[in-house]
Amino acid sequence: MSVDSTVGRDQLMEQEPEEKMLFTESAKVDNIKKFLMEFKDESENYKYLDRIDAISGSNLMIERFDLFDFERESKNGFKIWEFFMNQSSEAIKCCKRAVKEVHATRHGFEASQALDLNILIDKSELEISVSQSIKNKFVNKLISLQARVTGESEIKPRIVKGVWLCKDGHETEQLEKPFVCDNPSCKHRNLELDKDKTDFEYYRNFYLKDFTNVDHNADALICEAQGELIDAAKVGEAVNVTGYITIENHKNRFFNILHLLNIKKVNEINYKITDSEKETFRTWTKQPGYWDKLVTSIAPNIYNSKLMKTAYLLAYVGGTRWTKNQRYWINVLAVGDSGTAKSKIAEWGQLVLPDVYWVSSNSGSPKGLFAGQREQVDGEKVLEVGPMITASGRGLLCIDEFVRSKELFPIFYSPMETGVFNSATVGGHADLPCETPIYATGNPKNSNRWDEDKSILENLDVVERSLLSRFDLIIIALEQGTKDDREAIANSILDSDDQIQNNPDVIDEVSLVKLLLYAKTFKPTLTQKAKDVIIETFQDIYSKKKAEVTEKYAETNYRFVGMMARVVLAISKLHFHNETTEEDITLGHSVIKEMFAQRGMITNLANTYVDRVAQLIQVVLKESKEGMTDPEIYTALFSRFPEKADALRNDIGEEGNSRTKNRRWRAIMDSVESSVMVEVQQKHPRKLCWLHDQRTLGV
Repeated sequence: MSVDSTVGRDQLMEQEPEEKMLFTESAKVDNIKKFLMEFKDESENYKYLDRIDAISGSNLMIERFDLFDFERESKNGFKIWEFFMNQSSEAIKCCKRAVKEVHATRHGFEASQALDLNILIDKSELEISVSQSIKNKFVNKLISLQARVTGESEIKPRIVKGVWLCKDGHETEQLEKPFVCDNPSCKHRNLELDKDKTDFEYYRNFYLKDFTNVDHNADALICEAQGELIDAAKVGEAVNVTGYITIENHKNRFFNILHLLNIKKVNEINYKITDSEKETFRTWTKQPGYWDKLVTSIAPNIYNSKLMKTAYLLAYVGGTRWTKNQRYWINVLAVGDSGTAKSKIAEWGQLVLPDVYWVSSNSGSPKGLFAGQREQVDGEKVLEVGPMITASGRGLLCIDEFVRSKELFPIFYSPMETGVFNSATVGGHADLPCETPIYATGNPKNSNRWDEDKSILENLDVVERSLLSRFDLIIIALEQGTKDDREAIANSILDSDDQIQNNPDVIDEVSLVKLLLYAKTFKPTLTQKAKDVIIETFQDIYSKKKAEVTEKYAETNYRFVGMMARVVLAISKLHFHNETTEEDITLGHSVIKEMFAQRGMITNLANTYVDRVAQLIQVVLKESKEGMTDPEIYTALFSRFPEKADALRNDIGEEGNSRTKNRRWRAIMDSVESSVMVEVQQKHPRKLCWLHDQRTLGV
């Protein structure tokens, strides 16, 4: 229905209330029937008549602005919008009756009585918090709020029409068991419920807490769901809910109940991946610069920070379990100077990626992060599980300033490695799965600046070596100090979302999420080549650790072997491989190499064709004073190293210097371009040059 454009919806809500007309319940039902039967959509179709005719489940959705539009054009004085917004409980009751009466006129009385009907409302203009909803100010008003589901009850039956029989077969209609038969001539007291004639409804209570405060001791709101909404949410999910609040008595205690009329996951997107999309993603991996584009797409509003983004990406996707006693999830610790976007990546992930949780260590507690048994406001004891449990095997937990929360350390030691939380600590007797990767952040204890002459343990001070060794990747984010860097960072802060999403070097958010979810389905195996490189790298790093007189690499131990395996497997998943390739191994080795380079350790090259050829190409570029294209590099490579011609042909392959056709040459050149001493001078055709001025490794 059209609305007078001179008076908008906001204006209607701001108008002074008029003198209210009184309507009986039957009159209210008749006015709602009028709305249902007369409202037309933009195509002049009877919107709600069509929905009532097509109703097959238990839900009928009413859209709030349809009520507004209808009220605006109504001439009989009945404020249907106001009725639903401010007298929601009665409005829903009248609406159910109206729908059944309309249905009966079109499909018969028996069909209408068989409807297991629930009325849904899409949303309310009145948006409040969980803590506000617990107060009585909003009783019987239609409200919307954002919350996290922290607990749920079992599904329970409730009598809506009770029929009780005495021994003589007399019927008494009453919700609760009567003391005596309703028949005047009968005095029987022990009545039995006639289950065939009694009508039941089924419901479940969800327990909601404020989205930003899911602490174990925070106030919870009881949210009652009926019909198809019973299974509309899971514990741990962030949701937008719409409903109305009533005050109810339970065991001589009064508390607010939110009666659910609609529920949606926060940022819910249909991530169903089609076969054509899978094929597209596979094609992307064969294009030059795929890995760099993928990493750049993680928190694209953050300038550079490629190693930190890579670590976050690997943590979200995870590796695979190559033996039953080895973990597959990847734990990351991002430390360094303050203001280097360590927490910003976590915030981005919570907004964009499914099943990502972000908590501040100041508001976190062991029970809130893992699990705790708690008596809810209605007296029901529910095991509330935190994000370490709910994200197990599917998500990621980000903990801001984890290194400052010494009281949390003890509870993390075992679960970070074993993926199991012993529920005996919360009154139960089961082991709860918590195979949840952690992305934790932290700043130096005594300063906002990272001291590069000190070890990680010395900078953080409070974190013990044994806990630090449970983090696979430890990234040091340092403030980038050049004028160009500062300008680029400032521009990235000021860029709009549209500018970021329209960047051709960034994968759009929906495609990125689908790609990552698809990658998670792969379970590549470790090849013997991967195992050999992992062992060689471990021997190299461990020998250099032993040669270091200080404790600069004290946290490095035999866990390194599993860490590198997980990193290589995660990279293999992101390339949709069923087993690790030399390209995956080289890329994984380069991540490890750059991580240790941040601490001053120069590691050996991986014994792969990628590193062997890339090293020689860097020599060619360094000796050239001009930028070089791929064909020029290829020709110069054989001219400069004629004695290695056969080995080069074997390593590069028969397809030569085509990045599109030759995956080996593509992997080699991607590795060359990842060097801080190499710059892309020109994109079309691609031309690389060596940076002859002095540069140092950065994040």
